[in-house]
Amino acid sequence: MNGSRHLFANMDFQPGVASMTDKTTKLILAAIAAGLWANLFMPFLRPIEAVAQYESDSILRKMDVRVTNLDANVDRLLRGACSNSKLCQ
Repeated sequence: MNGSRHLFANMDFQPGVASMTDKTTKLILAAIAAGLWANLFMPFLRPIEAVAQYESDSILRKMDVRVTNLDANVDRLLRGACSNSKLCQ
């Protein structure tokens, strides 16, 4: 314990400089914390529109057309209006 007392013996501590450094450090840390919280809440404030949605809309429309055509063909098979002799025996 006696050696630690002499560790800072040659350093000159000025009261104003230490408190200025402490205030600056606290200000920088507060700015970093505020930036991190802002990054966390930005998606909730301004949601980003997905680009893939436009591509999936066109794919879904094509699928809907194919399902509609399939439904119409199944109806024709059930009514007996089949033009394919292998399917309608």
